[in-house]
Amino acid sequence: MSQVNENSKSWWFKTFYLNIFMTLTNYLLPTITLCILSFLLVKSLKTANKRRNEMLSVTHSKSENKGITKSLVAVIIIFILCQLPHPVLRLLMEIFHLGKPGECNSVVFYFLPFVFIMPMLSSSVNFLVYIVFSKTFLKKLKSNVKQEMNQAHSDFTDISTIQIDCSTEIGSK
Repeated sequence: MSQVNENSKSWWFKTFYLNIFMTLTNYLLPTITLCILSFLLVKSLKTANKRRNEMLSVTHSKSENKGITKSLVAVIIIFILCQLPHPVLRLLMEIFHLGKPGECNSVVFYFLPFVFIMPMLSSSVNFLVYIVFSKTFLKKLKSNVKQEMNQAHSDFTDISTIQIDCSTEIGSK
C-alpha cells in the first residue's frame, strides 16, 4: 500500500513541479513578460516620436522606428524558438517515456546538447539582429571599431618607438 502511495506522490511531483511549475517559471512567464514589455516599449517609442515631431514640426523618416520594431520582434521570435526545445523535450520525455537524460542509449542523450546550446545561440544571434535591422547601430559600431583600431595603432606605434629608443640607449652605453 505504501508503494502505491509513494508512486502517486512521485507522479504528482513530476507532473506538477517538473512539468507545470518549471515550464511556467522558466519559459512561459519570461516569454510573456518579454512580449508585454516589448509591446509597451514600441508603443512608448511611437508616442515619443510623435510628440517630438509635433514639437519640432518636422517629419522624420520612420525607417529607424521600423528597424527598432523589427529588431524587437526578431529578438522575441528568436528567444521563443531557442527556448522552446527544452520544455518540448521534457514533455516528450514524460509522454513517450524516452529515457532519462543520463542514459547514453536514450534519444534524450543525443538531443540534450542541442537543448542547452540553443539559449546561448539566442544571445549570440541578438547581436546580428541589431546589425541587420538597425542602421544607426551599424553606423555607430563601425565608427567605434574604426576609432578603437586607430587608437590601438597609435598605441602600438608609441610602444615600438619607446622600445627602439631604449635599445639605442642601451647600445650606446
